[in-house]
Amino acid sequence: MNRLLINEYAGKCLALLFLAWFSAEDIRRKQLSLAGLFGSSLIGIIYLAVTGGLSDGKLLYRMLPGLFLILLAYLTSEQVGYGDGLAVLILGCFLGAGKCAAVCGIAFILSGIFTTGKICLEKKEPVPFLPFLLGALEVVLLVE
Repeated sequence: MNRLLINEYAGKCLALLFLAWFSAEDIRRKQLSLAGLFGSSLIGIIYLAVTGGLSDGKLLYRMLPGLFLILLAYLTSEQVGYGDGLAVLILGCFLGAGKCAAVCGIAFILSGIFTTGKICLEKKEPVPFLPFLLGALEVVLLVE
């Protein structure tokens, strides 16, 4: 097995672990811990340094989906939370921009279907987004 393939598998495993941890936290507490986000971002930067992702000049490109969600959080007065944007920002370190954007797109579709059902049932509590990101990541990894 070549080194590039091992690095790609490691990134996918780290992304799954990271999203599983934060999905549980998002469901339980409806917010993400700053220490956990900081630690995960540190792991993401270390991962990029080890795999050569910092030297390829695509760091900003990897961050685009997360930056888009942070902008969306600002524009919607946090209907999408800043924690969701930060989580996607970190996810970009492990997956790259293309897969991260695909995961976000599928997660938006899944959360839209779920939220439509909640609206029909007239339930108004907020819906955590990270579990949909986790499900979308699993779909992307199974399809690939």
